[in-house]
Amino acid sequence: MLYRLLFAALILALIFGAAPVRAQDDPLIIRFDEPLIVTLTPGAVQQLAFVALAGDRFELRLLALAPVAYSATLIDPLQALAPLAVDGTGNAVLAVDPATRSGRYTLVIDQAAASGDLVIQLTAAANLPDPLPFNTVTIAPLAGNVIRFRLDTQPDYLETLLTMAPLETGEGALPRVVLIDPEDSRVIAELGDGSLPGAALRLPGDRSYFLALEPGPEQAEIALRWEGTLPAPAAAPDGGPAQVPGGAVSAPATTPTPEASLTATPSATPLSTLMVTATLTPDPDATATPIPSPTPRGLLAGTATDTPSYTPTRTPSYTPSFTPSSTPPGATATYTLTHTPTYTPGSTRTLTLTYTPSYTPTWTPTYTPSYTPTRTPTYTPSFTPSPPVPEAAPDANFNAPLNIPLDSTASTTDFVSYPGGDREDRVRFDITGMNPNPALSGGRARLVITASCFGTGTQNIQFFTGGQTYSCGQTLVDREVTYDSRTGQVTITATGGTSTYVQWVLTGSATRLN
Repeated sequence: MLYRLLFAALILALIFGAAPVRAQDDPLIIRFDEPLIVTLTPGAVQQLAFVALAGDRFELRLLALAPVAYSATLIDPLQALAPLAVDGTGNAVLAVDPATRSGRYTLVIDQAAASGDLVIQLTAAANLPDPLPFNTVTIAPLAGNVIRFRLDTQPDYLETLLTMAPLETGEGALPRVVLIDPEDSRVIAELGDGSLPGAALRLPGDRSYFLALEPGPEQAEIALRWEGTLPAPAAAPDGGPAQVPGGAVSAPATTPTPEASLTATPSATPLSTLMVTATLTPDPDATATPIPSPTPRGLLAGTATDTPSYTPTRTPSYTPSFTPSSTPPGATATYTLTHTPTYTPGSTRTLTLTYTPSYTPTWTPTYTPSYTPTRTPTYTPSFTPSPPVPEAAPDANFNAPLNIPLDSTASTTDFVSYPGGDREDRVRFDITGMNPNPALSGGRARLVITASCFGTGTQNIQFFTGGQTYSCGQTLVDREVTYDSRTGQVTITATGGTSTYVQWVLTGSATRLN
């Protein structure tokens, strides 16, 4: 059943906020309805940027405070160029109605003939996305239209989880997906069309986000679920530091940087689930790079059915036989009785008696049946052969290092399996671009490394670093580092299971603190 849960809350102030911390080489941020003045210098190139969602209607206006010649070009998120027509007084206007792509737009100004000041003003119509329901599954049909949502602040949760997956199984994949932080005007995550079968993004609950799904050549229905995973810490009764579950004191000294991981969606039943991770973009000039990977097939259980059927064949044969037996007392018995009846003296009489006995002879027939039944069972076996269990390929003692540029995000990934295949991987991590002097700019940073797992038997995967053991989905490192403490190592091990095959992903971000 197709459905969309839409609400009518409109918070225009979400678009405006404090300017984000900008590195030296980052472009200037253009905010909606906030005029910005830049100084043009011959031979210098000015780069400015802003973020917008597909479907937004905006107008970019350049006003020269004094006549000056220059050229200006707007580059959309897919690097398409749109030159601005500059008139003789140095003014230019570009109206976009509507934007067809979501992400970061870059304004490049160069070839200035002389120095001069230029006012840049970006205005937009109040066309905010509808809110995405919380703790609810929402079906987004991509019927050639851009799907836009607003993820409002969830103060009751320190961390939330946004999952996206196509409803169709098989070779379904996500369309182009862009997640934007409107308060800091930056792109949090950007996924290419068809690059991943599913995604899961871990986001702090104290911020708001804009989400856009842009349909590609293949139309699909995307299931979205936004839910809370880590409750916010409760304030201590005495007004002291907030207490997190378990009694530990939280340290909200810095704002958590959103961290993303992508999740693939099962393509068949009972196939295994494969998930991969995309990188975050904490700054306006960084683009999240998803890490696609094949979807391994899980184990199909083979069954054999034996249904014997038979028809017994027998031919009983017997020959009854009997022997009548009798013992007649004799056919004739002669009995002679001599007596002397009353007689006349001088005479003698003889009497002879004869009798014939009658009897009925008896007989008892006996028989012994003799036969041998024959049985011929027949059966037709029915079974489904099971495909081989996937195993991780052996690799070097150390996998690809996790090198995290300062003020950016990076990821690395590989596979482990059990009982066969590669059971252990090792990853060294490092932050590049830090200042060796902690007192100078870039000398201190906050390092955060999280672990994600996708596949069969994720409960059998362990991560070891810093003397502690962690599980899939946990944060392995979250600390302040300097140039001397920026490195380390993570060991990933498959510890059990009968057909464990898991892709692990380590995602790291380094945010400067000075």
